[in-house]
Amino acid sequence: MEKELQFHPSEINHKSIKYIDEFYYQIQNFSCENSSMERFLKKEAHYADITREACTTVIYVNELAAYYTLLRTPIEAETDADMALHIARLAVDNKYKGKGLGTFLVKQIVDNAYQVNESFITTDALYDKW
Repeated sequence: MEKELQFHPSEINHKSIKYIDEFYYQIQNFSCENSSMERFLKKEAHYADITREACTTVIYVNELAAYYTLLRTPIEAETDADMALHIARLAVDNKYKGKGLGTFLVKQIVDNAYQVNESFITTDALYDKW
């Protein structure tokens, strides 16, 4: 069952990782119980953004609540499109888990992809906890 968003969408702010100086301290305190997701945000996301390898967006709800990383990736299927938008990472801080934020962000990514005429969205599943 889908979790209902437990705060108003107007309270959710998106910022590019390129403005890391504004929220460096909060990034260092991000905790989602997955060390590889935490390490990427703290040590690799900014570099991937400035080299244009991937684009990471940090999400604020009064404080750092989540982040997601998007990139373009080749499609390995028989189709007219040769690239897809790939959701490489999406992590929600422990304080915001179970409040519908992750579901809200996926819907928002899909809506944005539709607006810019993306034909395909891909992602990989990471077994964490059920």
